[in-house]
Amino acid sequence: MAVDMDKVRARFRDLQDQRSPYEARYRDLARYILPDSGRFEASSTQSAKAADPWTFVYDASATDAAGALAAGLLGGITAPARPWFRLTTGDPEADERFENRQWLSQTTELLQTVFLRSNVYPALIQAYEELAVFGTACIIALPSESDDIIHLFPMTVGEYWIAEDYENRVNTVFRRISMTAEQMVEQFGREKVSSGVRECLTDDRKRNQRFQVIHGIFPRDGYDPKKKDNRNFPWVSVYFEETYENDGRSSGSSTPLLEEGFSTFPGLCPRWEIHGGSVYGTSPGMKALREVKGLQVETKRKRQGIDELTNPAMIYPASMENHQLDFTPGGISFYPDGGTPQQAYPAKQVNINLQHLHADIQDSRQKINEYFYKDLFTAIMSTPRTNRTAYEVDQVAQERMALLGPVLQRLNGELLRPLIRMGLYALEKAKVLSPMPSGMQGVTVTFESILVQALRSAGITAEDRYLSTAFSIANFDQTIVDNVDLDKLMQKRAIAQGVDPDILRAPEDVQKMRAARQEQQAQQAQMAQAVQMSEVVKNIQATNPGISNVGSIQSLQGY
Repeated sequence: MAVDMDKVRARFRDLQDQRSPYEARYRDLARYILPDSGRFEASSTQSAKAADPWTFVYDASATDAAGALAAGLLGGITAPARPWFRLTTGDPEADERFENRQWLSQTTELLQTVFLRSNVYPALIQAYEELAVFGTACIIALPSESDDIIHLFPMTVGEYWIAEDYENRVNTVFRRISMTAEQMVEQFGREKVSSGVRECLTDDRKRNQRFQVIHGIFPRDGYDPKKKDNRNFPWVSVYFEETYENDGRSSGSSTPLLEEGFSTFPGLCPRWEIHGGSVYGTSPGMKALREVKGLQVETKRKRQGIDELTNPAMIYPASMENHQLDFTPGGISFYPDGGTPQQAYPAKQVNINLQHLHADIQDSRQKINEYFYKDLFTAIMSTPRTNRTAYEVDQVAQERMALLGPVLQRLNGELLRPLIRMGLYALEKAKVLSPMPSGMQGVTVTFESILVQALRSAGITAEDRYLSTAFSIANFDQTIVDNVDLDKLMQKRAIAQGVDPDILRAPEDVQKMRAARQEQQAQQAQMAQAVQMSEVVKNIQATNPGISNVGSIQSLQGY
């Protein structure tokens, strides 16, 4: 069933209206924190941006903090250099079956290799930066001419519009693409583009003129799973030229340039935090924005004050007008012959104390770093060079991790799990994924990143203090240790610290080993007792020759 373009255009206009209240804030965030990001105008391309997008930035502390947060999330959640996830069945018993364990291990390694060889990690670092500043990120996976099994297209704020389903999961993405007339004909065909695009191809001066194309991905109305054509996939993918209504609002052409479909939603649209039922997220950048703006004002004033001190306005004698003056160190100036050298002096007395301004700037920088969790990653990666003790570092990390925990949970659900599902689907589509073993019902994912382990280990410090106290008391009363289930403790520590489950024995195997050890110890005790009894008998016979049958119970009792 062909898509109804009138409904698509109306949907696009609704999404534009829903995003419009956020755009002023997005513009400020881009202007003061990420000047190279953000595309809000229909004509906004990389080449069309301002010659110097950093005009409003006098202090780039917020930009550095946002970059540090993005790098920390990449290294702490999805580090390319180490395994950060593991596929399981969700059933420990099923995981232990040889064929299941082998398939899960091979598939995990294959998926990690595909991610490493594709553009997944460059796309993720951009998404983390967008999340840190704008609160929302958007990536779509589309077919590519590259050899990558999976290829991601990350977007910046202003380029896309999103919507949710009833479960607050993003299921709709519209994006704006800037294309030349030649690119449009190459992708969609000469017969599909508008007459305005075709006319540009006949004029060499206009071949590179850009047009705006809207790409919409959304659930298909009336989806029929029995039909398998391009126009009956669960998700619609439709391209159309962007036009404008009489009121100036962006709309779309009446006929699509291209209509396709997807079996699964190809979008990854994580949000940092969600408040008030909004589809767009809030971010550390939004919380820090007021501080960032103030920092720019104060830094500008500081520079102006330094200029007043180091390069003050001067008053020169009129006789020196039109004469070359050189006030650089070692400079030589000339005055008229027969004249008397006259002094130049500052136009006003300058007595500026910049200490308070400098202190306030430092305070603003510290607050901005805290908003972007720079102190957390510094604490996690701290070295003995810091003045903090290990305990103090642990305390800071725990406090900050408690705040970051909900964010990590959201990223797991809106970014990482969908990414892994997307990767598995791509492997299956590329026919490089081996069939599941018989009896395996499906797979789930367990995350093993540094930050996830740190979050799981948040309670270990308290446990360590408790155990230290318990074992200290055990020096006087060993029964106190009976309060601690050491087996559960070791299992919990293994999970928290990301120990490979393959090296851990199952609880029932541990019980069997202990039972066998106890039986062996009992046999050894019996043998030792028998040896001891034999020595006793020998001693009795040696000291009492008249006693016979000394091995009997009665003889021993009488003795």
